[in-house]
Amino acid sequence: MGDFGIKNKEKKEATSSEDEEEYQPLFERTNVDRNKNIKERKTSRFSNAVGTKTLLRGIENYSIWVPDIENVLEMNCLDDYIYEDIIKKVKLVSIPIGDRSKYKKVRGSTRFVYDLNVTDEMLNDEAHAKYILSNSVSDQIKEEINFSAYTCFEIWNILKESYRKSREERIEDIKEKIENKKYDMEDDFAIFPYSYLMLIICMKNWKI
Repeated sequence: MGDFGIKNKEKKEATSSEDEEEYQPLFERTNVDRNKNIKERKTSRFSNAVGTKTLLRGIENYSIWVPDIENVLEMNCLDDYIYEDIIKKVKLVSIPIGDRSKYKKVRGSTRFVYDLNVTDEMLNDEAHAKYILSNSVSDQIKEEINFSAYTCFEIWNILKESYRKSREERIEDIKEKIENKKYDMEDDFAIFPYSYLMLIICMKNWKI
């Protein structure tokens, strides 16, 4: 009886340990475990949603639109692409001529290429996330933001800076930014700094 009780106890402890490992919170896992978990989620929970039910129109519905688009992107395991600068770009002139062929070109730009750490899989996920974003905003917003030239992270910040604050707060910010804004001649005009584009969008929307 003693040996049997010990074996049962060891079996119970082993089962409990396996359960704890299986249900370990995502934030406590290593990067390898996290990447594996994301791949599993993509296989088992892939969403058919291609955008939010309600399109972003501007300041008037930005606060209720944000949770919807975040949920859609999360269901597709693509939310990291709006929160983190994953698709990094580097200036072509900073790369030795002999090494330039190793880099992937940025569409719509002659001065920027993707960082060597940006993989084809990352670009595919980026394109998917951008497609969802594009399907979730109004045609007017799509006309004002060049979705081809900007990454999801940049687009997300353009939208946040354009529509999160009240009109009065934005006017004050715009006035201050216009006074201090300087154009970097080395920047590609097609990849214009999103902060400057935000000023143009706000001035157009509010007729400043």
